[in-house]
Amino acid sequence: MKNVLCLVIDRLHAGFIGAYGNTWITTPHLNDLAADGFVLDRAMIDSPRLEILYRSYWRGLHAMAPDETPTSASLPETLTVAGYHTALWTDDRAVGEAPLAGGFREREFLDFPAPETVAESIEDTQLAQFMAAVAERLPDLPEPFCCWIHISSLGRAWDAPLDFRNQYADEDDPPPPKFCVPPRLILPAEFDPDELLGLAHAYAGQVTLLDLCLGSLLDPFNDGPRGERTLVALLSARGLPLGEHGRVGDFSDAGLQADEPLYGELTHVPWIVRSPEQGTKGDRSQALVQPPDLFATIAQWTGLSAATALNPAGRGRSLMPLMTGEVESIRDRACIASADHERGIVTPAWYLRYREVGDAKGAADDSHAELFVKPDDWFEANEVAGRCPEVVAEMQTALREFVQACQAAETTQLTPLPENLIRGQE
Repeated sequence: MKNVLCLVIDRLHAGFIGAYGNTWITTPHLNDLAADGFVLDRAMIDSPRLEILYRSYWRGLHAMAPDETPTSASLPETLTVAGYHTALWTDDRAVGEAPLAGGFREREFLDFPAPETVAESIEDTQLAQFMAAVAERLPDLPEPFCCWIHISSLGRAWDAPLDFRNQYADEDDPPPPKFCVPPRLILPAEFDPDELLGLAHAYAGQVTLLDLCLGSLLDPFNDGPRGERTLVALLSARGLPLGEHGRVGDFSDAGLQADEPLYGELTHVPWIVRSPEQGTKGDRSQALVQPPDLFATIAQWTGLSAATALNPAGRGRSLMPLMTGEVESIRDRACIASADHERGIVTPAWYLRYREVGDAKGAADDSHAELFVKPDDWFEANEVAGRCPEVVAEMQTALREFVQACQAAETTQLTPLPENLIRGQE
């Protein structure tokens, strides 16, 4: 009997987790999950739009692929028909009411009032109330089950007790702000760095609260017999800009500014998988992975389908071969699309973002192309497009080929990338 537990935490910033290199924020439970599981160091979203992202999770189609068979069964529908008890619990109404969410046998929107001030205790926080409701329901799920939990509070409520954020401020630092509504700011050039530091401390306090809540949920589950039969996937739907490129906060519903720029603080997300059938614990991979791969992984784990090396370009690939050590990578490029014609492509050695202009052929606006060395330049601090024009051109060609293959649903492999896009320049 095989179960699935997916925890999708929207707006969890990869740079604020110990397992991803952070040394100043306390996240022991996330670190323990990483030590007991498999860490994907280079997980990239394919779209910052939540409705597109969930099509990737539940139908296994990349954001750039057309929905050729909108009436075909989704992942929750397929698992339900196969005898799984499928449950979706979320605090985000948009996720709970998404068309594909109708495939879950059980669907519950766990609504808690938006806080007006920071909480006096952990138990009074919106996040702790949500997680307590989930922890109460989880033991009663009939097996086999696929339980999907979507958590949005990191982008909506920073109501952890003040001590949680104050612990990260040194004596010489100004005290962190006391607000509980996450900020939404476009930073002027002269923005006070001390104020930005205070925002980081406030967010860090909320991540610490999240870690405690996850521990109270996962520790009892993992120690019980169900944990021995369950694939656990914890990942972030989207990161959260915290001033790295002039923005702070969630701009997804901000009208004309709805789509945030495709930088790493938004697109590069944490993703940890713990499988009972995994080999060595604590392994990690530099392989490029994207949201449709979660669909393929769950499908293979539950026996619904087997992953093949010749999947169409727009479909996911199972992570199981990575986790068992059979392969070191499952793709040579990861592509990202925004709603306002911004595009990104990541290879093992580079990241290119640019805006499309003109016709549907996807001509690039080279004046706004930005290139960054990967994986060293984690969150794109040093732009090098002017020094590497040939790399920019090759990356654009590789992205156009991917888009065309997605549209055509080609089953053949993409043209192998040039060596300099894989290993970088000497």
